[in-house]
Amino acid sequence: MKIKCLHGYFIFEETRAGQVSEFMSHYQGLSLTPVDNYFTFTAIANAPEYSLTGADFLGATATKSYEGKPWEIFKQNGFVYNFNTDSVVSKLTITQRAVLDGTANYFISNGLIMPGAVMDDGSRVIDYSAWHLSDKKYKYSEVTFE
Repeated sequence: MKIKCLHGYFIFEETRAGQVSEFMSHYQGLSLTPVDNYFTFTAIANAPEYSLTGADFLGATATKSYEGKPWEIFKQNGFVYNFNTDSVVSKLTITQRAVLDGTANYFISNGLIMPGAVMDDGSRVIDYSAWHLSDKKYKYSEVTFE
C-alpha cells in the first residue's frame, strides 16, 4: 500500500485488494475511510475545503482563511493529523523524534512517521511517500523537511 503524507494530511492507495484491512488490523483504533479515489484516516475524511481565521477546523483553530484541497488547508494553517491522538493539531505541538535509517534513495523506519516529527538537526518532517511493507515496517521516499 502506498501512503502519501501531504503537509500532515494522509492519502492511502491500495496496490492490491485487502491492504486497507491489513493496515487497520495492525493499528487497532485507527480506521481508514474512502474519499474520492483514495483512503484517509476517518477523523480527517470530511475535512472542509476552506478555513476561516479563528474558526474551528476539525477541532483546531484556523490561523488563516484559505480555500483549497484539505492538504492545502493543512499547509496554510500549519496543521498536521496526529494519528496518536486522532486529532488535527499545529505541527509545532509535535515533539516526537523521527528516526530514518537511510539506504540509497530511500529510508526505512519501524512505524509510520508522525508529520511534524523532529529530526536530530531540529528540522521537521512535513511530507513523504511511503510503502507499507509489513507489520510496522515502512520504506520512505520523497521525505521533505522544514
